[in-house]
Amino acid sequence: MKRQGPISGALFLFGAVVGALAGVTAGILLAPKSGKETREDIKRKTKELKTKFDTQVAPKFKKKITEIKTKFNKDIIPSVKKKVATVQKDVTEFFSEKKPKPAKK
Repeated sequence: MKRQGPISGALFLFGAVVGALAGVTAGILLAPKSGKETREDIKRKTKELKTKFDTQVAPKFKKKITEIKTKFNKDIIPSVKKKVATVQKDVTEFFSEKKPKPAKK
């Protein structure tokens, strides 16, 4: 099943970030270097990835989250409120028609 909409874009970005982190980690850990050099590489790559995330990925995530929030507030909440009001009305009508008669003495 193919996903569509703003959630699929966010999932793609998340997958890309996880894939990049896995690739960088594997490359650093499998490289034939000393422990000190490896730690320096990890520190440098971490800073690079954080910068890349902050400048490229985070704004896209924020945009997708804003789109989802806007859609939720604009479309979903009013629809749910309307359905709840209809159910409340139907339940009220149902119970007002089914009021028990007072017992005779």
